Amino acid sequence: MKLNAHMNTVRIRNYIADEALVKLPSQYKSAKGRQAFAQILSNSLQEKVLNVPEDKLTIPTLKKLILEVLKPVLATKDEPVLKISSTPDNILYQGILKPIEKILDFNGQKFNTVLGYKMEIPTEDGIIKNPKVFIHEARHLFDRMCNPKYSVNRFASLDDNSEENIAFSNFIPFLANVTTFSEFNPFMDLKFMMYELVTKLALKCLNREEKMAALQRTRYKLQTEINAYNDMEKFEQSVSGKKKFALDNNSDVEYLKLEEKLEFINDLLAKTIEKERQKQAMSAWF
Repeated sequence: MKLNAHMNTVRIRNYIADEALVKLPSQYKSAKGRQAFAQILSNSLQEKVLNVPEDKLTIPTLKKLILEVLKPVLATKDEPVLKISSTPDNILYQGILKPIEKILDFNGQKFNTVLGYKMEIPTEDGIIKNPKVFIHEARHLFDRMCNPKYSVNRFASLDDNSEENIAFSNFIPFLANVTTFSEFNPFMDLKFMMYELVTKLALKCLNREEKMAALQRTRYKLQTEINAYNDMEKFEQSVSGKKKFALDNNSDVEYLKLEEKLEFINDLLAKTIEKERQKQAMSAWF
């Protein structure tokens, strides 16, 4: 399916409720600072989880620990809307974190509003099967609460059922999917070459605005996945004392080539921005 380069899109402004954010100290308001503050929150949660016996690691306990970490730094006195449930048995992914969103209308203007977050993690008889999956998803939560851009839908449309918008919406998860090609090809370099090739081909189907939105959202997705996998492995080190986790002695970040994918996406984004600036400069002369 080819995307219509001139998609008619109804703009929706994005808004994140204050209770879905943390109040960052001034020294942490840069891009690097936001990453650092999310890391501080994750480290604090990991310490708390390590002090809970495995047979006591229930969803209510873990939710309580998250709120203990967040309470001193919330942007408001209200607790964030946080729903944690068990991962359904028929789902392929282990865990997931998504924003809780609602389209709100204020004086005729549509706002795609993030009200909170929902998390799914695997359990068995009410006990968390694998605490490191919880640490992974919790890092996504902290990244989102410290970095509003991670939760913002940069290309929202009211016409969600249009063929073009469905194709666009499916394209972004493909780009940002950390396991793209990993299961289908045993050769690391070829996996990445396929990712580069298919990404470039897919981007040709998008107009400038769609391309920018796709690359931005993919960049944020890859960065938070790198953070989450690194924290997951750090937590497993603390539990087991192991230094390597994959059978090939590579971390998941290395195995999935997440750093390479992020560098590739950042390069495409920089080139897209530069090309647009050149066009604007040329148009100013005529």
